[in-house]
Amino acid sequence: MRRIVMALAWVVVVLLLIVVFLPKKELYFLAERHLAPLGVSITGERVRDLGLGLRLSGGHLRYGDMAIADLNQTTLWLMLGYNRFEMAPFSLSSDLGSILPAEVEHLAITHTLLMPHRIFLEASGAFGQAKGEVNLLDRNLSITLEAPGEIQSRYRQLFNQMQRSEEGFVYELAF
Repeated sequence: MRRIVMALAWVVVVLLLIVVFLPKKELYFLAERHLAPLGVSITGERVRDLGLGLRLSGGHLRYGDMAIADLNQTTLWLMLGYNRFEMAPFSLSSDLGSILPAEVEHLAITHTLLMPHRIFLEASGAFGQAKGEVNLLDRNLSITLEAPGEIQSRYRQLFNQMQRSEEGFVYELAF
């Protein structure tokens, strides 16, 4: 029994060392190069390796010629079985301000090996609270939004595309 515990401890230590010494900055820049042909770019950011993760400070997210968001702090936690991408706070560009509320306090995207076919989403901001998930097997996205009344009346066009339920407004998309 003692040998099994020691073997498992060594496996955990080796896996943690792999994550710590993984060239995260280089992988980030490689991902940026792969997103460039799709028109997605992040400019002006500072990249810092955190050992178990990667932090981007500042930067501007662009899609083609359109500014999407001004980023404050973005963190990617890589723990092999549990990965989490967090952005807090950031603001959408003024171009999108007429369609969506601009201020986002927190956005988190989580993936775990316990449920490898699902990606979980959480967000909060001027628009209220949102929770959702992406089901990779069924190829669909579902987001439930709990929005204050003033936001519902101001962004009526957005809420017309959603279905009302007991939990809030539901947006579903198949891909």
